[in-house]
Amino acid sequence: MKAKPATGREPTPWRRTARREFLAWLTMLLAALTCGSCSKRPSPPQAYVALVACEGSRTVAVVNLAQMRIVRTIPFAHAIVQVAARRMSHEFYALSSAGELSAIGFPKLNVLWTKTVSRAASRMKFSTHGNRVTVLDPASGQVTVIHSADGSMLRTIKVGQGVHYFVLSPGGGRLVATDTATNQVLIFSTGSGKLLARVGVGQAPESLVMLPSGSKVFVADSGDDAVSVVDLRSHQLLSNIEIGAAPSLMALKPDGGELFVFADATATMSIIDTSADDVEQSLPTAKGTVAALFTPDSTRLYLLSPLDRLVTFLDVNSRSVLAAVPIGARPTSEALTPDGRFLAVADRNSGALTILRTNPPGLVTQIPVGERPVDVVIPGWLSPG
Repeated sequence: MKAKPATGREPTPWRRTARREFLAWLTMLLAALTCGSCSKRPSPPQAYVALVACEGSRTVAVVNLAQMRIVRTIPFAHAIVQVAARRMSHEFYALSSAGELSAIGFPKLNVLWTKTVSRAASRMKFSTHGNRVTVLDPASGQVTVIHSADGSMLRTIKVGQGVHYFVLSPGGGRLVATDTATNQVLIFSTGSGKLLARVGVGQAPESLVMLPSGSKVFVADSGDDAVSVVDLRSHQLLSNIEIGAAPSLMALKPDGGELFVFADATATMSIIDTSADDVEQSLPTAKGTVAALFTPDSTRLYLLSPLDRLVTFLDVNSRSVLAAVPIGARPTSEALTPDGRFLAVADRNSGALTILRTNPPGLVTQIPVGERPVDVVIPGWLSPG
C-alpha cells in the first residue's frame, strides 16, 4: 500500500519535530528573558557622601553610599543638631546645640575652624551664594550673621525670644521670622540688622516658607487652623487661608507653584495654589508627617511618618500614593542622591541611616551611624574612600 504524499496542510514527522524544537527553544528564550528582567537589580548608588548629624554621639558620620559604609566619624565637643553643605564650595558645616559652628573641608574632612556664635542654637541657613551663614539662638532671642570664609561675626540681630523659625530672601538681604509672642511676621535687613516691618498674622505662627521670587511668605498659624500670606514688597497681610486643622508642616514645590500643608490632628494634606492663595485640594495622608521632600522636577514627594513608621512615595501630578515603605521607629530627616535614585533617611531611635531605592520603591540597607541621628545631607560630592 502506497503512502499518501505530504501536503501543505499536514506536516511531515520531520516538520512536526522541527516545529516542536523551535517552540521549545522560543519558550526557553522568553523564560530566560523574563527571569533576567525580574532578577535584574538597579545598580548601587555612586560614591556620594552622606553627612549624618548624630546628636547622641556628638559626631558627624561620613558615609560612602556606593560601599554603604562609614568612611569617617568626626567627633565634636557638643551635641550636633544640624549639618549643611555650604553652597558654591566643597565645605560643610556642623551646628551644635551649645552654639558652636564648625566648618569642615572636603575631601580631607578636616575641621577648618570652630566658632562659638551663641549660647545655644537650633538652626542655620546659608545665603544664596554661600558667603554668609545665619544662626538662630531662640534662648537669647538673637540671630548671628557669620562670614563663611573664616567664621568671623558680621552682626547680631535681636529678633526676640518668641522667634523659632526664619527664612532668608533669595539674595540673603532680608531675614523674615515668625514671632509667637506677638503673633507677627518680622522683617529684618541682614545688612544693617534693622527691623523693617512688623505684619500681624494668625495665632501662634510657627514655620514659614518663601516663594523663590521672594515676593511672598506663607505662615503656619497653628492656633488658627490656617495659613497666612504676607506680601514682602508692601509688608501687608494678603489673606488667611483656612485648612480646617492646625498646620504642622509645610513643603513648597521647587517651582513655587503649590504649597503642601500637613495637619497632624486630621492626618490630612491641603494643597494651596500659591498664585491664587486658595486651597485646591485636601487629601488624607499618613499620621504625624515630620518631613516632606520634593524631587527637583516636582514630580514626586517623599513623606516621613514616625507614627506610622512609613516613608510614603507620592506622585505629585496624580496625587496618588505610589508606595508606602516600612521604616524604623523614628525617622527624622531625609535626603535624595543627586541622581534621584536613592533616598537616605536618618532614624533617630535605631541609630541608623536607612537607604531606600526610589524606583521601584524598596529598602536597600541600613547603616549604623551613631546615637540619635537627627539630620542628613547628600551634597553630591564623591566620597574620598
